[in-house]
Amino acid sequence: PKTHYGKSKLSAEQSIQSAMDSYRNAMGDKCKKSLVILRPAMVVGPGNKGNLDLMIRFVKTGLPWPLGAFRNERSVASLQNIAFVTEKLIQKENVSGVYNLCDDGYVSTNELYTLLCQGAGRRPLIWHFPRFLIRLIACVGDYTFLPLNTNRLEKLSGSFRVSNELI
Repeated sequence: PKTHYGKSKLSAEQSIQSAMDSYRNAMGDKCKKSLVILRPAMVVGPGNKGNLDLMIRFVKTGLPWPLGAFRNERSVASLQNIAFVTEKLIQKENVSGVYNLCDDGYVSTNELYTLLCQGAGRRPLIWHFPRFLIRLIACVGDYTFLPLNTNRLEKLSGSFRVSNELI
């Protein structure tokens, strides 16, 4: 993790794992508890927040998507698949572990924007500004009120691929 948010999530996972290890050591063979940590990729479904919400606002307002020049691949996790996996894990015993949750395949941010437009009955309008110009605007956004800053640009334009093989 690079952000404070990501670092705090990892720290929480480590604290929980440490507490579980202590509990298992104290209980010995009597311990029948499992510890499952789920790490969903970008969650897609009703009530989304964060960067997906930003994309939805672009779609609703009819603004063109300005990040068309960026090519990326992102893992996503649908709410339905998260619920399905959670239910299956609850039904099983001895499933302790850390699991990445994502749907099969990858989607680019531009494809996701296009899908959101289609779902809203709008024609997708994707602009392909030069990447250096968008990065410059994002740098300005680090010090001003602009909705785009370098952190958000990285999340929207960077690739984030995870494997669901273990789950």
